[in-house]
Amino acid sequence: MGLERWEWDEDLIRLEKITNNVLFLLANKMSRMRMEVQMALKVLSSFGNEVNEKIITYLNTTSQFVDILSGVEEAISDGFVSRVGEPLCYVFVHDKVREAAYSLIPDDAKDE
Repeated sequence: MGLERWEWDEDLIRLEKITNNVLFLLANKMSRMRMEVQMALKVLSSFGNEVNEKIITYLNTTSQFVDILSGVEEAISDGFVSRVGEPLCYVFVHDKVREAAYSLIPDDAKDE
């Protein structure tokens, strides 16, 4: 009968701690940005990693999201989001950036 014991990957554990710190730092930085940028990041993050430009253009015509396009532009200039592809899409530069933006949405609003 062999000796049973716990095994863990110390590098993976350290990485997890760093990942949580990165998410915290990103979310903290985002929460201090102008409300239009925060709103844009929240909306983009709720669509996933990639959002078609036509969706953002449409949302910009609604009263609820009238400033979303300027927020997206600022998120691009701040390095959180970039434009790619044909048709044109907005994408987060990294999954963790999207995750940090999504964490700005209150839990009770995520179901809406």
